[in-house]
Amino acid sequence: MKTDIKNKTKKHKNILLLDFAQETNSGDAAMQMSIQSLAKKFFPDSILNISTVFGFNQFPEATSQFSYASQDVAISKIVGGIHPTYYTLNSGSKKGGKFKKIVTLLTTLLTLLFIKFKLFRFLFKKVIPKSLQETFEVYEKADFIIWNGRNFRGGGNWASDIYKIIVLYLNPLFCIMLNKPMVCVGASVWKMDNYLSIKITRYVFKKCLFVSVRESQSYEIVKNMMGSDFSSNRLFYFPDLSLYTLKKRSQNFERKKQDENLIGLTVVSEREIGDSELNSTYINSVSYLVQYLYKKGFKITVVPQVTFNPEDSDKNTERIRKISDVPSSHFSVTKQELDVDGLLEIYADMSFIIASRMHSAIFALNVCTPAIALAYDEGSKWKILEDIGMPQSQIINVSKLPTVSLEKEFNDAWERRDNVMTKVNNNLDKYLYEDTEKHFVYARKFYDKYFQKK
Repeated sequence: MKTDIKNKTKKHKNILLLDFAQETNSGDAAMQMSIQSLAKKFFPDSILNISTVFGFNQFPEATSQFSYASQDVAISKIVGGIHPTYYTLNSGSKKGGKFKKIVTLLTTLLTLLFIKFKLFRFLFKKVIPKSLQETFEVYEKADFIIWNGRNFRGGGNWASDIYKIIVLYLNPLFCIMLNKPMVCVGASVWKMDNYLSIKITRYVFKKCLFVSVRESQSYEIVKNMMGSDFSSNRLFYFPDLSLYTLKKRSQNFERKKQDENLIGLTVVSEREIGDSELNSTYINSVSYLVQYLYKKGFKITVVPQVTFNPEDSDKNTERIRKISDVPSSHFSVTKQELDVDGLLEIYADMSFIIASRMHSAIFALNVCTPAIALAYDEGSKWKILEDIGMPQSQIINVSKLPTVSLEKEFNDAWERRDNVMTKVNNNLDKYLYEDTEKHFVYARKFYDKYFQKK
């Protein structure tokens, strides 16, 4: 018997979109626009609320990071997460030292332990600040949770690794304590070596109705971590969610003829590189490539794929400009903040992209502009580019730069660009665009199955 989508949604209509990140990262913006659109498509009568990676204590200030939310889909409320955060939103943002972060984490974990008890909930709501009351109310009223999969990774020493993993899971853990049905869509999972990090991940994933990942490497990692029973029934691999929005948006503007002499460059900060010595190697390698391209007659434009304050790449961009010593007529920096549409348009006008941002390569490929990627970490997410059709040789890890000639890699990629783009376009048109919807085809299936049992 066919399920009546409208009637079922009306009965359980409050849907919480969990862990939305800042839209000043255009890759996150594109993925989250897809989540909103697909949630509305597959849950047509639902009321959609958003809980963010920013803690309740940074609201309403953090709403400035979500200027695109609600543009295409009606969102009822945007609230902070259950755990306090200390992101630098502007010069006046309060910073959290290590001691303060540990204390707030312990406080949140204690809250999680007792939140199941209704008496505790009643007392808890009486004493907490207004911004946390709003967060708690949205979580408590939610009928169904669609969790925006993150880059699940630890890092650093043993204690730092566990801390980072726990913080990533605090909002979904709160939903679990409230007995909310939850699905996780579009995750990237890094290889984990820490026993406790693996145990925590297993616990949280097992509490999800299903988990979908966005590249083949994550699928293998989660499959090995969770075992065959979970993997055969509740683990799925579908393409990166951004592709759904990028296809729609790239169809909306008139394509111009690409400027054969214009090359785009996206830059990351030392914070992303994670090591000052490696950051210097990255800057020098990119600078020498920029200098080489200038001598070959190309113009280089730096594009701000991410403008989130802590990830500001201006310092590295300035160092590249100085070391390359290319005149301003051939080296420019796009100053305005570009939304998803603006980025697609500017990439479509270029002949090639040197992408230090993974999603800048994805954006470019979606408008038929070839790219090489400079992977600034070891994350599974870079496998997405290979899954789309980019050759592995065009995804260069920054740690290999001392032994890799970017000039040679560029020349090789430039020579084969037409063949690569033919393969990429075939992959995108044949199955990748359509398959992005499957994250939500399965969300709907598991939603129906869960509430039929109720």
